Amino acid sequence: MSSPFFVGFTSGRRVEQTQLAVWRVPGAPGLLFAWAAFSTGTGALYAFSERIGKSINLPGAQIALVLSAGVFVGLIGTAVAAVLGRRVNRPRALVIGLCGSGLSCLLLGFAANLVIFAAGVCVYWVFYMFLYSYLLGTAAVLDPAGRVGTLGGGLERLGYGLGAGMGGILAEHATYSSTGVLGFLGCTLGLALGFPSLFRALKMRGNESVQSPPVSILAP
Repeated sequence: MSSPFFVGFTSGRRVEQTQLAVWRVPGAPGLLFAWAAFSTGTGALYAFSERIGKSINLPGAQIALVLSAGVFVGLIGTAVAAVLGRRVNRPRALVIGLCGSGLSCLLLGFAANLVIFAAGVCVYWVFYMFLYSYLLGTAAVLDPAGRVGTLGGGLERLGYGLGAGMGGILAEHATYSSTGVLGFLGCTLGLALGFPSLFRALKMRGNESVQSPPVSILAP
């Protein structure tokens, strides 16, 4: 007698959309590779930012002030990403973010005085926050279900940990400047190897997807 009530379950199953595995979502492999390479490279550098300041004989109080202020200065990057969300197309913004991050690695890695050290830290945080907003937004464009963004966040943490270990080896056997080079190379690899396939996938989705706004990391 209860069988008529179960008819709807069968029909509901027919309309479900088949979801691809995360790594098979068009554009996701390129995005995830760039995200991981960026995190690995910048993690190698920033994990030793305090030691870089020490190596150029900056007082501990100055180093602490610069590193603390850099986090707040980085909010500028998030604000700029929010303002430019529909004014700058997504591929261009991603390239700007990754290039700026690479530049910050060289500035901080080769800092020789307080001014360059502070500039490197501030540039790092501004472009980190800017790029991270666009990475999250791009992941949402590729996969509205949120799986790509979740995996990207996990790879970011893993990349940062791996980068810190690699930076430790370089700092022990070479110089702190070499961590800056590694950070720059990580950004370059993401740009050269990850972004081309990502941009092709975004182009296939049309201009509406390409120019959709980023997701702010300040959003609740």
